[in-house]
Amino acid sequence: MNLNGLFAKLTSLIRSLPYAQASDAHLRTRKLGFRSCSRFLFRKNTGPCNKINQIFISGLKLETIIGIHAHEKLSPQQLSLDLTLTMDTTKAGKSDHLADTIDYDVLIKCIHTWVNTKKFQLIEALAHHLVDQLLMTFDIQQVELRLSKFPDGLSVDRTGIMITQQSD
Repeated sequence: MNLNGLFAKLTSLIRSLPYAQASDAHLRTRKLGFRSCSRFLFRKNTGPCNKINQIFISGLKLETIIGIHAHEKLSPQQLSLDLTLTMDTTKAGKSDHLADTIDYDVLIKCIHTWVNTKKFQLIEALAHHLVDQLLMTFDIQQVELRLSKFPDGLSVDRTGIMITQQSD
């Protein structure tokens, strides 16, 4: 295949990309040759915003009675929660107003309430409950949750579950 054929195939491939279109005027310029392929000019996409913004909480300490063994049901156990919420933070980033984002204090209070208003035997059940509550309560596209407990009698630092779930 000659250089012009390769250039034509590359042009066709670039035009088929959904997220950007090469400038037609630039593509019609044959003087550039093969070395200019990395210098294509792209028009700004006018489609929906594909930004990924995330807020997070790391190491939130929780206490609740959880477990299936008799000794686990005697006193509250400490849990650790790591949470990443995918959402559009553009408005808050521009306005600098708390009302345009999730208030971390409110979020943490909600989590404490959800953990302590219902009893669970399995950490998996508690984690799924938290994910469901977060998706129903806040305007978020995705939740990434990691919930850990510190089991007695096992030769590990912690055990737990990680869940990633998108809103419907």
